[in-house]
Amino acid sequence: MTAWELELVPRSALLIGAAWDPGTGAHLASAALPAPGGGRAALLPGSSLRGVLRDALTRFAEARSGQPCSRPARCMCPACRLFGSAEFPGKLRVASAQAPARWLTSASVAIDRQTRTAWRAGGALWTERKAVASFTVRVEATQELADDELELLESFWAWLAAVGVSLGQRRSAGAGSFELRARRADRSRPELRAVAAGEVEPRRYALRIRLLEPAHVVGPRQRDFYRDALGVIPGSTIRGAIGQALALTGRGDLAQELFRSERPMLVGPAFAVEAGRPVGAAVPWLSLRRCRGAGHTVDLLPALVAAALKEEPGPTTCPRCGAPLEHDRPTPPTRLVLGHTAIDPRTRRAAQGQLHYHVALAPGITFEAQLVARPNLIEIVAQLGEVLVGGRRARGMGRATLEVHEVPVPSLEERMARLAAAVEEQGVDGADRVAVLGLVSDAAAAPSLAEVLRRRGLEPVGGELRTVERGGWDELNGAPRALREVLEAGSWVAVRCSTPGSLAALGELERWGLADPEEICPLVVEVRGGEEVVEVKTTEEEGATRGAERDRLVREVRELCRRHAEELPQAAQLHNLLRYAQQTPSVEEVALFFEYQASRREFRDQAPFLGDLAARARSQYAGDPRGLREFLAVVVRAAQVERQARRREGG
Repeated sequence: MTAWELELVPRSALLIGAAWDPGTGAHLASAALPAPGGGRAALLPGSSLRGVLRDALTRFAEARSGQPCSRPARCMCPACRLFGSAEFPGKLRVASAQAPARWLTSASVAIDRQTRTAWRAGGALWTERKAVASFTVRVEATQELADDELELLESFWAWLAAVGVSLGQRRSAGAGSFELRARRADRSRPELRAVAAGEVEPRRYALRIRLLEPAHVVGPRQRDFYRDALGVIPGSTIRGAIGQALALTGRGDLAQELFRSERPMLVGPAFAVEAGRPVGAAVPWLSLRRCRGAGHTVDLLPALVAAALKEEPGPTTCPRCGAPLEHDRPTPPTRLVLGHTAIDPRTRRAAQGQLHYHVALAPGITFEAQLVARPNLIEIVAQLGEVLVGGRRARGMGRATLEVHEVPVPSLEERMARLAAAVEEQGVDGADRVAVLGLVSDAAAAPSLAEVLRRRGLEPVGGELRTVERGGWDELNGAPRALREVLEAGSWVAVRCSTPGSLAALGELERWGLADPEEICPLVVEVRGGEEVVEVKTTEEEGATRGAERDRLVREVRELCRRHAEELPQAAQLHNLLRYAQQTPSVEEVALFFEYQASRREFRDQAPFLGDLAARARSQYAGDPRGLREFLAVVVRAAQVERQARRREGG
């Protein structure tokens, strides 16, 4: 497909996606993300540049052909054909971009129109933090362009190179001015080679996905105003991203070979992985436990299998310190709350009442999914290099890089022998014919998983299964998929090989998996064994410092309340806000709630206080909603004490 790279060279500082910055105290700070080498990188949202380009193309095409845009009615002007409308999608995608920046902080003040001096009565003095950065933005066609559309765009880029573009806020005051240079950057076409000798059997691979842009991967609606981002990228989303990437290169036929052939590629969900994590070890198994004492993380798989063979309940206390155990849930990936507004085509300004917010996965996160496929099919995926993940792809969201790594798999007999040895250490014999099947994909097992296993001579003896609802978007039919209840990846089941051919059936199930009739959630399993079965990871330092950290935060909360003691008695509703936040289950929703309240006029004096609470929720309590509730309880009590003290002082 046709694509261009737009180089934006700054003429003035940029203020875009601005919000209050708790780190610097600036009232308005241009959008930024953590840079790989430290510091902050400037962010240019693709949705903002897309809106500016559409507005400019509307005026350019009208001056060139005399055909005005007739929105909101059905319109077929060049701008609507290329950028889309409410009736049909557009043909162009505008990517987001990040770049190293030089940051400038300036102060501004409102002017009293009568005295023509600083408006002292209103107290309207604020600071702005702007970025000076050069961006490289990719614009690519998602459909074939007609000759007249291609010629129009080439002329349009030449016109913008002469006049430049202005982005973001304060444009009328000279901010956000850029020079623009465009060059062609078409994609190469991947090819499928024939299957070589010895490559008939599938192999297991790890697919590393690194987000270059915010990714809109969300779950079901939780409240009328809130839909949280998922902590994983579902396998169906990855399939759709690969299929669309092939279509963009003009090889949509290869998607049929990948996913609808006799032996298709099986794709599991992608989980966030930390830097340095070994390839192929991303699945959060349900056998992992975390103790409530020193914070040990223990894989109880051998003990749970031994308990299942003895028909007894599994252990409930930590084998290292004796503290109660709870399921260890992985830390959710970093989220971003992004705002955007619709543009009124008549006034070319923000439309009244059209400010929207949505939650997205932050750029820079690396996810890992497991694939099962023949080597020649995997080569197609490796040739892509980049894909678009999730929704809002045309608005600068979802771009990610792909890396494929083959996962070495020990022999089936070796893994079963290691498991048997670990179970025997628990005082249980006769585990040499027992294997543990771990689900590395969200599986729609129809009929039931137990029946599927028994048909292959595998008798279930125990396990841990959890279900989750998965939906999605059907790209081919242009309609949402209904929510389905499927077995969640990370579940596991122990089976006994009860027939002579059951061991061969076990290997066949691991190699080829089990296809889903709807081709969305296939059953992909891994026979667990080896080092991960007996691994015990301790976090004693974390447990030892937890109490000291909590005491430090309590002191900081008290000091924060003292600094705002003048405002706390005046905020009659602040206590209710904090109480409401304590009852909110999601850490990200708490942070979003505080940021929204800080933007309201009635809480203008408390905006720094609420903004600091939002920043602390994201930075110190991500993935720990219980700890956040305890912290907010301290905040509520400290605010009460300071408010009562001020009232007593006032008489």
